[in-house]
Amino acid sequence: MQAKDFGEVLGLAGRAIQSRSPQPILSYAYLRAQQELEVYGTNGDLGIVARAAAEVAEPGEILLPAQLLTQVVAKLPGDEVVLEASGSSKAAVSSGHMRVELQAADASEYPRPAAVEGQAVALDGAVLAAALRRVIYAAASEEFRAVFRGIQLELQEQGLRLVASDGFRLAYQDLVLPGGPAGKYLVPARAASEFLRVLGPGQATLHLTERRIALVTDRAVVTSSLMEGDFPDYKRVIPDKKECALEADAQELREAVSRVAILADRNSNRVDLLLHKKKLRVESRSDYGQGRDELEVSHEGPDMETAFNARFLTEALAVIDGTVRIEFSGQISPAIFRDRGDQNYLALIVPLRMG
Repeated sequence: MQAKDFGEVLGLAGRAIQSRSPQPILSYAYLRAQQELEVYGTNGDLGIVARAAAEVAEPGEILLPAQLLTQVVAKLPGDEVVLEASGSSKAAVSSGHMRVELQAADASEYPRPAAVEGQAVALDGAVLAAALRRVIYAAASEEFRAVFRGIQLELQEQGLRLVASDGFRLAYQDLVLPGGPAGKYLVPARAASEFLRVLGPGQATLHLTERRIALVTDRAVVTSSLMEGDFPDYKRVIPDKKECALEADAQELREAVSRVAILADRNSNRVDLLLHKKKLRVESRSDYGQGRDELEVSHEGPDMETAFNARFLTEALAVIDGTVRIEFSGQISPAIFRDRGDQNYLALIVPLRMG
């Protein structure tokens, strides 16, 4: 098979493998050759099966140390690689003038991939990837509250909604799909990030049960345990009225915030937004100095002054192409960010207190 293809499937499956696992067997990669080569890795909760085309002379399976095998394949001198197993205890990797022999483990001891079952939701892989990118940034990375480290998938009659929040910001994306049974599934953000690595053009299918989720594409299968707990009732924090609003080019605003944020306070990372007569001034200050930038915007309603975490602002704006609409319901009330080119997307950020 092609060495490049071998390296890619090892890299994908290896994302689920821990080099220092409390269960030593889980530091291995499971390889199975039939009509193609399958490489499987798991940490117990997350599992990834990656597939690549290969000429299989004799079907079989073997267990090899994942990190070592990946390092060997990365250094192969040739474009093609040959993998030969000698029973279940040894394997040889050859490419060009290089040959490496590796000690193997008994493949029968390795956990098999979780069954792909449950409610199936088929959709375009590129569409799902785009939706995940538009919400995953809002998921929490800290462990202060586990449910915030997940992305909620809400199956509704009219389609699928993806929602993420860390308690200070929120993002959701609606996808229009054929109607099906309603349900809510809390997917670990870690698993969602692995979904992004295997998604691309072409059909993708989500399989959902009460405890597990599986994503099936033409190049891989990613399975994960679902998270326990109830995702917060995010709808109650979305303001139902506004005092004023602005519209601006999302990229221009993001770049202005990024420039000014260089001088923001290191602890709060605060930038101030001052909206006055169709001009938006972006300001920051710290012990090192102060900075400001200004851009013209469309403006509805009275003037407004508020403040946000600069990173929260730039991450919300980064996923919007074209014009962003920001609706304010008060100086310290959550602000809503809408994509003028996609009515199915919404983000929300809680402001910092002024003063």
